[in-house]
Order: sequence, then C-alpha cells, then structure tokens
Amino acid sequence: MTGLVRYVLFGVVLGSLFTAALPADYVGAILQSGVASMAVVVVVGVPINMCAGEEILLSAPLSGMGLTMGHALAFALASTGICMSSIPLLLNVLGRRATLVMVAIYLLVPFLIGLIVNALPAVGTLGPAPF
Repeated sequence: MTGLVRYVLFGVVLGSLFTAALPADYVGAILQSGVASMAVVVVVGVPINMCAGEEILLSAPLSGMGLTMGHALAFALASTGICMSSIPLLLNVLGRRATLVMVAIYLLVPFLIGLIVNALPAVGTLGPAPF
C-alpha cells in the first residue's frame, strides 16, 4: 500500500491543479457531448495509462466542471486499458496484425461505451454528489 501512496497523491495533485487552473465553463465548452470530443478523450487517455484509481481522481473534478459521464467513463477505460510503451513488446510477441487489432479494440470500445452512456437520458441527471 505504501508504494501506491505517491501515485495516488500525484492523481490528487493533478486533479486539484485542473480544478484550480481551468474555468468550469471552459471544460464544458470544449468537451461537449459529441463524437469528436469523445474521440479526443479516448486518444488522450491511452498514452496517459493511469492505474490505482488515478483516472477517477483526475476525471472527478473535470466532471464537476462539465465533463459528461460518458466522457469520464471513456477516459477511465482508455487510460487503464493499454499503455503505449507495451505496444513494441506486443508487436514482437503477437505480431503486427494482432497488435493493431488489440489497440483498435482498446480505442473503439471506450469510444462506443462513452457515446452510449451520453445517449442515455437518465445519465444526464447523474453528477457529482453534493457535499
């Protein structure tokens, strides 16, 4: 557990910096529910490769600023699915075609799940818990 503390603190600090530095309207305006912004969230999530719940510590403040639940879920799935540094190893082990299929799945599945979640009418009422 003590080995994970620094990573969790890193996620808390990063989420706090986002909350302090970004105006709430800015996040909502850039990441409106749409296909293009969903693609950006997924593509940005893959190279970040978070673990130990850091994606939640980063997306929670952003969802309070207008990030939709679908975007937050797509980011969480994409950032924990595959890491960019493992792709060369996968190329050597699985081959080019299987690696491309695997990366495509890790990009496509979070993208589609995020779009589906944003399309659900009940999800619009969900948000951060009031304090």
